[in-house]
Amino acid sequence: MVYAAAFCAITEHQKVRDECGANDSKQLEEVDRERMLKSIDKSGWIGYTGVVLPPAYISKSMLRRIKYNLNEMSHDTAISMIRRAIDYHGINVKSVFVDTVGKPEKYQDKLLRYFPQLSIKVESKADATYPIVGAASIIAKVTRDKLVHNWDHVEPSVNKSIEVGSGYPGDPKTKNWIRQHLDHIFGVGLNSFSY
Repeated sequence: MVYAAAFCAITEHQKVRDECGANDSKQLEEVDRERMLKSIDKSGWIGYTGVVLPPAYISKSMLRRIKYNLNEMSHDTAISMIRRAIDYHGINVKSVFVDTVGKPEKYQDKLLRYFPQLSIKVESKADATYPIVGAASIIAKVTRDKLVHNWDHVEPSVNKSIEVGSGYPGDPKTKNWIRQHLDHIFGVGLNSFSY
């Protein structure tokens, strides 16, 4: 999972869409997302930070005795990125816009407990509503795509000549890759180990 937070001056918020074209990354072609990320990087007035949660961390977290689910991981990751923007990057954060994971009201209440001094809006499809969330969506998606395309499989059974595709379950290339590498008992990547 790849998460990103983007930030700019409140007065520049609409300019994020007008000049960089930032919008919901899922509605854009890969080439358009990459072009928009270049515009974001060249802008000089949009900053960003991100977090990558590797598959092993997610699996380990979800399988531990006291479960740590994807919603909680997402919420905690957002909290860490807001803290990083404030503490590490020295950004004078006033307003936060977040695309929801789970129920927006519950998520917003959690964020307000950590940051009561901020104006926080958590909404479904915030990446299409708030330009800066669209920018963060593009940053996360381009980063994720690069990671998936360049993933270094350490499992000896993985046939690296078979294209992985996007990594999303609806992608025919991803479905084919999974079929080619699936052990029906042990899952992906385990079919070459001796027991």
